[in-house]
Amino acid sequence: MMIHAVIFDMDGVLVDSEPIYQRQELDLFRELGIEMSEAEHNQFVGMGTKTMCEILIKRYHLNWTVPELVEKSERMYLEYFHREPTITPITGAETLIQTVYQLRLKIALASSSSRENIRIVLERLGFGDYFPIRVSGEEVPQSKPAPDIFRLAANRLQVEPAHCLVIEDSRNGVLAAKAAGMRCIGYAAPNARSQGLEPADIVVTHLTDIHLNTLISQF
Repeated sequence: MMIHAVIFDMDGVLVDSEPIYQRQELDLFRELGIEMSEAEHNQFVGMGTKTMCEILIKRYHLNWTVPELVEKSERMYLEYFHREPTITPITGAETLIQTVYQLRLKIALASSSSRENIRIVLERLGFGDYFPIRVSGEEVPQSKPAPDIFRLAANRLQVEPAHCLVIEDSRNGVLAAKAAGMRCIGYAAPNARSQGLEPADIVVTHLTDIHLNTLISQF
């Protein structure tokens, strides 16, 4: 089955934003009076902000509406993001994107982040022109691990899901890609929290280990 399109996750694949998210979410939990173990926190990695807020409100009986908590969480994230003096892409990310173009494959970005967060991150990375097709978590009814975001990306690419390859760094993202009927490469960054990426077709520890020109004919 030949690959005709590659769909990238953003956070943790193009940019190492996990430390920012981790600090922001832990500070948010403290403000809300929530004590959470690392294992409990890990379940939210790759999940959309709206879904995370829905779970928090229900589980901890918070006196917040979902829109209010989403707005607070996203505002905090942008504040933390703008404090970072430098934002650099993950090693090998731009080369991998350029390889997609050289192979004349279609390309898209599918991130649980909001449209505005996606725009800001891509702008700071200088990657805006690489991804004319973008899908945000705001655009689908269910966030990862549901397949909605990847199915919408395939629809916009006009490529059947079976011909799409997803690059993901979270378990929720990998499960979403597989549920959408796509091939998936799990990126287990050496400094990232353990995510359980075993459902992926292949797991790599460096983006430079992904050799697309070989893989697209093997899948």
